[in-house]
Amino acid sequence: MTFQSLEQGLKPGGNAQDLFYASEALKNAGGSVDAGKVAELLKSAVKLDDSAQSIGYALWASAGFSKSGQKVEVWDRIEDVVAQADEVDGAYLQFEGGLSVTGMPDRN
Repeated sequence: MTFQSLEQGLKPGGNAQDLFYASEALKNAGGSVDAGKVAELLKSAVKLDDSAQSIGYALWASAGFSKSGQKVEVWDRIEDVVAQADEVDGAYLQFEGGLSVTGMPDRN
């Protein structure tokens, strides 16, 4: 597999999950990731699909290329994801559609 084939995965109209895996594969293979391009692609992807899973992949992907102190526009969606969650037993966050995220608060 060449860098060119990995870069082809970073195309407009892709979903956040595919963009995440393409950018991570490219980075792990020693290629360079155009952070600005990926940020714009992720922004477009979450406009098409604003599910918790899609936004989660976008946040995960953007965390891999952001620099300390840099703000990535998709991070504004964190509040949207938290608003979609239902609290269960005061200790867990659960999303509709089978995606669950747990967070154990410090109970000390």
